[in-house]
Amino acid sequence: MQSLPTKLFEYMAMGIPVLASDFPLWRRLVEEAGAGRVVPPRAETVAGALVQMGSDPAGLRRFAEAGRTAYRERYRWEAEARHLRWHLRRAMGT
Repeated sequence: MQSLPTKLFEYMAMGIPVLASDFPLWRRLVEEAGAGRVVPPRAETVAGALVQMGSDPAGLRRFAEAGRTAYRERYRWEAEARHLRWHLRRAMGT
C-alpha cells in the first residue's frame, strides 16, 4: 500500500485509463492526474466501476489524455530526476 505503483505510471504513459485499488497513495496519484478512478479492492466494486467506466467512452478518453499529460509533466524520468538525485545525495550524506 506504500510502494510506488509503477504500473499506474506505465498505464498513464500509454494513455490507458486507470482503475486502481483505493489505497491512500494510489488515490492521490490517480486523482491528482485525473487519470481514472479508485475503488475499494473488492470484486463487486471493481466490477461495477469497470461497467460504469466502459459505458462512458468520452470519460475514458478524458482519463487517457489526463494520464498522458500527467506522465509527461510529472512522472517520467526527466521530471523526477531532480528528486531522485536529492534523495541519493541525502542518503550518501553529501
